Amino acid sequence: GLTFMGTTQNSAIHILPGDDDIGESGSGSSSPDIEIRNCEFSEHEGMAVLMIGSFSWFDDQGDDTIESSGKQDLENATTTMTISITSCLFTDNRVQVSPVTYITNGGSLIVDNTVFLGNREGTAGGISFSGSSTSSISVSNSCFIRNSGYYVGAIEVYD
Repeated sequence: GLTFMGTTQNSAIHILPGDDDIGESGSGSSSPDIEIRNCEFSEHEGMAVLMIGSFSWFDDQGDDTIESSGKQDLENATTTMTISITSCLFTDNRVQVSPVTYITNGGSLIVDNTVFLGNREGTAGGISFSGSSTSSISVSNSCFIRNSGYYVGAIEVYD
């Protein structure tokens, strides 16, 4: 597996839709699927550990919550990929939103056999997900232990 420790930038991994995904009318096309497997993410600071999608609203709004600003960006979201996180460990991260943050308009987030332990200071201690009516999130065989967030300790979901 791969270990990421102690980054203080906006995120350890930031996945954005490429220019090819955005049509002239602003509508998006399908993006490639991404699988993150057997990785450890520890002691990060910044917006999130994994940020997936278009996050211009952080800069524009000066507000780092999905509730207040993610809804505004959802109409313009072009990320439709499926993100799969399997057998990973997220420990002792101090991020502003959540360790895993995904804004999508039709994409999916699948989390399996993953542990979120001791994450704090964000809006959620584990996952923040904002999706459209065609988006989906699935969490299975995973543990959320001693996480804290402004809104929830484990998972926040907005549509």
